[in-house]
Amino acid sequence: KKTGVERKFGEYGIFLSHRPAHESGLELNGQIMLNVHGHIHEKPSPPGPFRNVSVEVMNYEPIEIEELIAEREAVYGPWRDRAGNVRARGVIRENADA
Repeated sequence: KKTGVERKFGEYGIFLSHRPAHESGLELNGQIMLNVHGHIHEKPSPPGPFRNVSVEVMNYEPIEIEELIAEREAVYGPWRDRAGNVRARGVIRENADA
């Protein structure tokens, strides 16, 4: 049974899910996406490319998508498209690679 939603924003290296995803599902074009998730409430995220944004952890405050992108890039470097070009910074648009 699938609960929640899963959405890949491949051009930004972000994978949204309700529960933490399995790390093997976070690879896209040979790169690792940051899994932005909830579900585990106040518990820390598992080690690896995960970011718990449950309201308990976030103190009921929002987080900007650009901050999440910067977190991913700080660990894994800039996101590259299929041709190997670095993703251009700019307006976030909803264009899933699912």
